[in-house]
Amino acid sequence: MNHKYDDKAIVVARRRLWWSWCLWLVVALLLYPLAVVSVVSLSLPLWLGVVAELLMVLPALLCTPAIKRGSSPYALMWVSMIMLIYLGLAGVQVLMGFYEKAPTLLWAVQFIRMLALLAVNYCLFILLKRLPAMHKQYNAD
Repeated sequence: MNHKYDDKAIVVARRRLWWSWCLWLVVALLLYPLAVVSVVSLSLPLWLGVVAELLMVLPALLCTPAIKRGSSPYALMWVSMIMLIYLGLAGVQVLMGFYEKAPTLLWAVQFIRMLALLAVNYCLFILLKRLPAMHKQYNAD
């Protein structure tokens, strides 16, 4: 097995994971509250929506160091489980927005958020596949 190719593939997978993670955070913390504030007729401040979304994504934000390092299969498996929960919630929100006939802007941002979460989960699966197995990583002398 060519280890140089594997290391290069791991670096590419880590980079893709990091960029998809950043995209999801931007959509969740900035674009979604901005879309809600622009659609809702109440004069809600944008920072209030950002704070509410920040509380929603706090468990995922705690996983950011594991995403940035991208080297521990055990930590990435936990992150993957957490992100699958977020992906399921985003999918339900997209369907609810569609069936409730939510404004197009709000529905589109929810759909983009779901796609960003799908990208994060896909990158996590690819990286976990490329990293050495947990039992091989700790037993290598």
